[in-house]
Amino acid sequence: MGATVDTKNAINVKTSNPVNQNDGADVIYITAAGYRRYPFKCATPDSDLGWDEPIWGSDLTRSTDFVLTNILDVDYGLVARVEISYAYMNIADYKVLCKISKERVCYVTYFNRETATWVTDQEFAFTSQSLKQLYAFGSSYFGARDISIALVATNRDRTENKIGKMFTVEWKLDSDGKTTGSIMDLAQLDSDGNPIKDENGHIKYNNPKEIQWGGACSMPTSNGFSKSGYTFAGWYLSGNTNSYYGAKMAVTVWGDMTFYPRWNKN
Repeated sequence: MGATVDTKNAINVKTSNPVNQNDGADVIYITAAGYRRYPFKCATPDSDLGWDEPIWGSDLTRSTDFVLTNILDVDYGLVARVEISYAYMNIADYKVLCKISKERVCYVTYFNRETATWVTDQEFAFTSQSLKQLYAFGSSYFGARDISIALVATNRDRTENKIGKMFTVEWKLDSDGKTTGSIMDLAQLDSDGNPIKDENGHIKYNNPKEIQWGGACSMPTSNGFSKSGYTFAGWYLSGNTNSYYGAKMAVTVWGDMTFYPRWNKN
C-alpha cells in the first residue's frame, strides 16, 4: 500500500527562505573565509539537511535493578547538525568549499527538517568534507562528484539565549469558579514532610519554578485540587489545548512553559 502524501499542509520552503526566495531546502549558505552566505545548491534528495541532535552531558548509570538513576540529573541539551550531499559540484563552488572547510568555524544558513524552519547564520564547524572522485575527462577538469558535507554546531552563539539560561515553568488552575484547592505537589515541605507556611499562615509553593535549558521537571498530580463535575486528566501546555502531559511525567524544558489541568466531564 502506497503512502498518502499530505499536500494540504505542505510548507512553501522558498517563500520562507531568508536569503533567496528562489532557492529551496536543497541549498545551504555558508559565511567564512571572506565569503558571505555563499550558496551551495542542488543537494541530493537523500541529504539529511539540518536537525537538532539530543546530547547527554555525561554517561547514564543504572542501578543493580537496572533503573537509570541519574537520567533527570545529567546535563542534557541539543546540538544542531547539517549533513548534505551533492552528486556534482562545479570547479568554482568546489574551490570555495575547500577553502571554507579549512576554517575553524563557519556560519551556516540552512533548513531545519524537524522544525520546518530556516536557521540563519548559526556557528558550525566542519567534521568532514569528502568526495569520491573528480569529474574529469582527459585534460579537462569539470568539477567533483559525490561530495558529502558534515557540520556540527559549536553552540557558542547559543549561550546567551539558550544554553545555561533559566526558563520559567508554571502551573495554573482554572479561574472558572468550579476549580477549588491548590496544587499540593508543588508545596514547599519541611524536613518532616509538612507544608511550610509564611507569617500569614499561607502555604508556600515552588510555583513557578526556574529550570535550566535542557533540564527536567515532574508534572504534578491532582493532589489538593478538584473541579466539580469533572475528573482530572493530566495537563496541557498553554496555547495548545490538544497537548497532553500526564501526572508524574518528566518533561524536558526548552523554554518558558505554562500548564493548565485537563478535565474529563463525568
